[in-house]
Amino acid sequence: AEFDIMYGEGVSHEGELIDLGVEAGVSKNYICDLELGRRNPSIASLNKIAKGLKISLSELLKGI
Repeated sequence: AEFDIMYGEGVSHEGELIDLGVEAGVSKNYICDLELGRRNPSIASLNKIAKGLKISLSELLKGI
């Protein structure tokens, strides 16, 4: 299943992937792989991504 990090919209622009990666402390490729369902993220990684998006982990996981 696809991991859609932006509530059904996806991060479609490479610059947004880079920005999110920098904010979250993970690589652009890692974020892309998550979106495409190529990786299974750890809770720690999801927490970093949530912080990068400036939302809570529970908000990131809402609906999953």
